[in-house]
Amino acid sequence: MKTMRSLHFALLLAVLVIAASGSSHLAAQETAPPDEASVLFSSSGIQDFHLTVTPSDWQALKDNYLSNDYYEAAFRWGDSSIARIGIRSRGSGSRSGVKPSLKLDFNKYGAGTFLGLKSLVVKNLTQDPPMLREYLTMALSSHMGFLTPREIYIRLFVNNEYQGLFVAIEPLDKIFLTRAYGSNDGDLFSMEWTFPYRFEYLGPDPAAYTPSPFKPETNEKNPNLAPLIEIAELTQNLPPEEFPAAIAQRIDLDQLLGHLALDAYLANMDGFASGIGMNNVYLHRPAATPDLPSPLLTALPWDKDSTFSWYDMPIHFDFSSSPLLRRLMEDPIIASRYLDWVEAVANTAGGEDGWLRYTFENAATLIRDAAQADPNKPFSNAEFDFGLEETRSFIRERHLQVRRQLEEWRPAPPVDPAPPTLPEDPAPPTPPEDPEPPAARNRP
Repeated sequence: MKTMRSLHFALLLAVLVIAASGSSHLAAQETAPPDEASVLFSSSGIQDFHLTVTPSDWQALKDNYLSNDYYEAAFRWGDSSIARIGIRSRGSGSRSGVKPSLKLDFNKYGAGTFLGLKSLVVKNLTQDPPMLREYLTMALSSHMGFLTPREIYIRLFVNNEYQGLFVAIEPLDKIFLTRAYGSNDGDLFSMEWTFPYRFEYLGPDPAAYTPSPFKPETNEKNPNLAPLIEIAELTQNLPPEEFPAAIAQRIDLDQLLGHLALDAYLANMDGFASGIGMNNVYLHRPAATPDLPSPLLTALPWDKDSTFSWYDMPIHFDFSSSPLLRRLMEDPIIASRYLDWVEAVANTAGGEDGWLRYTFENAATLIRDAAQADPNKPFSNAEFDFGLEETRSFIRERHLQVRRQLEEWRPAPPVDPAPPTLPEDPAPPTPPEDPEPPAARNRP
């Protein structure tokens, strides 16, 4: 009974802290600066980005696509233009010398910002045959109410030559944090994958944790790694009866469980729970203030083009390999709350005729012509069309599969015993019937 009380306390504590942080977030939004970039990200249709680059520089960028060297370019979107920006190749496995993903650095040569943004990510979609996985995942994340970087489809032209269909993505940086929270204080880390890491405790030395697996994106010269190290140490050492309450005071558990549920529903094999360790996730912890002395760590989504591919992926995929996730799922209340989140994502996405299918069909119609005309995509138009059909099937079949898994994981509710019934009054005796004649009696 004592253990159950402590578990209930842990969940209650988590909910209370989440509510407090949520209210402070709403207050911060009221004082956030005007969001100039909304004019881009709320635009309808595919937008056209134009770059003017010295041909030799453009060829050098493609030839040296594994390098982060910058090249000068002029940028134009509609009536907005910047004479000098920096462009470079970016990405990890998606880097390409034919269709490079780009970072557009608007302030590289002192021009300032574009619509309040210092940079934009231009993603090449080369690992996304239907060219929809990234977009749909982020759209569902935003629709669920999670803090999500904004995206919009673009056609990219370099020296007036069509380079293909891309997605322009709002970077996770100080400007993003200011828009979201009204302040960019605190620490933001990206997962810099060089070895499989799942919140194992690597000892007390911060040098063991940075620049890999945690790459500081803010406070680069003096990142505060102590909260991350503490979480890893508590995960390794705390006894079961103390672990839930302690972690609930350091991680926004409800937000993390929702993030995991979204990845699980869309079968993301390259995120917080991944067969190769944590990847493609940002971790943010606001700075402590008098009003919020113990801020919570939250997860932010990033790079979701490995979704929509495994119809029957377990909704607890790779949880057992992660010390943190394994210990969270050992707590029955937290484990049940995770299933609640998976069910919430399933309800929001819907199945054959749900929100996700509707959004998919609209997006597929929107991008079809630009995708088929893309001269640099690494797959044929037939493979693009097949990818669309696979995604359509995934939306239908994955919904049914997740429903089946939820039924398996949730124990059947106990059957209440039937209430006792009063014995009936005995029937009055009846007089014996006249015996049948011998010829009419049944034979044994």
